[in-house]
Amino acid sequence: MSTERYDICVLSFNSATGEIVTEAAGNVSDRVGRPVDSGPIGLVDPDCRAICLHLYTGFLKCIPIDDNGGLKEAFNIR
Repeated sequence: MSTERYDICVLSFNSATGEIVTEAAGNVSDRVGRPVDSGPIGLVDPDCRAICLHLYTGFLKCIPIDDNGGLKEAFNIR
């Protein structure tokens, strides 16, 4: 889930307790770049290896996911 201010969180549902659990949270904004005209787009790899976000014109932000489901350091691709 993401917000207009580029805050993100990864949520899961615990069926045993019936609660929503926040797995990870952070901010993915950058100091440079122009926000995309069509609005942000987010994709998750079908094998859950990465999350890719198109937030700024000319940049693709990738957030790798480790084998345990944790998020690694995000990086930009031009």
